[in-house]
Amino acid sequence: MNRMSGRVLAAVLCVGAVGLVGGCKSSEKASDKASPSVMNSTCPFSGKPVAEGATASYGDKKVGFCCNGCASKFNGMSEAEKQAKIAGVK
Repeated sequence: MNRMSGRVLAAVLCVGAVGLVGGCKSSEKASDKASPSVMNSTCPFSGKPVAEGATASYGDKKVGFCCNGCASKFNGMSEAEKQAKIAGVK
């Protein structure tokens, strides 16, 4: 493999990995209405407005997300990761 094709392959793999790890699953999007019962108005992952029904419990509070994919991702995190993720939410 020459040097250029190796770089192209690396770039394609990086873009693919970001798509798998960092994005919302639009097919799992909840309704577009925000829920007043959550502690935040924007998704801690995407920064998009929270959607009704896309929530996760954190202590005695509910955290809102833009889609159910982000809520699932949050539920899979450790307590320390969750705390760091919601530290900056609005």
